[in-house]
Amino acid sequence: MRVRGCRWVAGVAFVALIAGCGGDAGQSGTQPPGASETASTLDGVQVLEVSAGNDLKFTTTSLYAHTGVVKIVFKVTGSVPHNLAFKDGSQASTGTVHDDTTSITVRFDQPGVYNFLCTIHPYMKGTLTIS
Repeated sequence: MRVRGCRWVAGVAFVALIAGCGGDAGQSGTQPPGASETASTLDGVQVLEVSAGNDLKFTTTSLYAHTGVVKIVFKVTGSVPHNLAFKDGSQASTGTVHDDTTSITVRFDQPGVYNFLCTIHPYMKGTLTIS
């Protein structure tokens, strides 16, 4: 997996939301079922959007894309800082974000389920399923 960080400068791609399973609801700060998103494609790159705010929750906890290049647009609203990092050891992370929008671009060559979290608030978790 290759990782490139880049700053999101203009506009955010809007993608279709689908119903599905969310994260585990047993921990304070986790998502309810139904917070999922399937990637849209913009100029050959799959794009997903995730937000986090003062409620200490990711807006989307179940992401879906195909093998290839995936851009994750991460927006933080409010005064609480967050990040989005993959737990697979790749070091793919947005870094700490304060009331701003940033993105990471990752190439996924293998299908599978990839776990992500906010390392600042480790109970904030989600999955990216690559088919």
